[in-house]
Order: sequence, then C-alpha cells, then structure tokens
Amino acid sequence: IAELVVDEHGGAEGFDEFVTEGAPAEVREALLEMNGVGPKTADCVLLFAGGRDGVFPVDTHVHRIARRMGLAPPGADHETVREHLERDVPAEKCGFGHTAMIQFGREYCSARTPACLEDPAACPMADVCEQVGVYPATGEVVDPGEAPE
Repeated sequence: IAELVVDEHGGAEGFDEFVTEGAPAEVREALLEMNGVGPKTADCVLLFAGGRDGVFPVDTHVHRIARRMGLAPPGADHETVREHLERDVPAEKCGFGHTAMIQFGREYCSARTPACLEDPAACPMADVCEQVGVYPATGEVVDPGEAPE
C-alpha cells in the first residue's frame, strides 16, 4: 500500500489530499482496489480520516442491529444496509451512529443473546426495536435474514 501511495499520490500528503478532497465515490473505489482494504475500512477512512460526513461504515454489529431493529430489510447485505443508513441518518450523525451501534451491539444486542431475550426492560432500545429474528417467548434468536416474515 505504501508503494501505491507514493507512486500514485507522491506520498502521504498527496494521499491525504486525495482522501479529503477527492470525489467520495472515486476515493472509495480507489481504497477498495488496495490489497486488504474492504468496504468497512474504506468507509472508515472516508469518514474519520477524510472528514466526510454522510458515510456510515457497516461492520458485523451495525449489519445485525440495523436489520434486527428494522432500519434495513431483514435480508439486506452490508452494502444495502449502508445505503439505508446513509439515506436515513443525518450526515453529521453518521460517525456517532456508527460507533454507537458498535457499542450497543457489544453491550446489549449480541448475535446470540441480546438483552431483550430475557428481559425487554434490559434493552434501552426495546421501545423502538422490531426485534426481527428475536423470539423472547421461545428463547430463539436467528439471523434477521432467516426470520419468517
């Protein structure tokens, strides 16, 4: 990656300028072409290093929570979840939303045992969550994409 940054951008300063001032779609595409850089990393670079509001990186927690809460379709892939969140979340709130959803996923909405499974009051989002794939009555939790409609 360092060689590419030097060859194509003249070094770190040129690369920083490209990330902060280039067309977001072009920057994202260039990042995705780099070995080892996936969609979440590319979006994090745009959002945090590039200062690009309106970019909502999607990791496993964000993917699960957005579908479980009904913010994106249950069967949505990572890219579709990203499109829904970037459309619906105010641009200046995307960075906070991304980090908050990761923390929420770690503390309350885990893949196998979300807090609402045993006690809906244990989840601070219970009143607004659709609980797609979570069945407190039976104790079952499935991927939102596998939940019956």
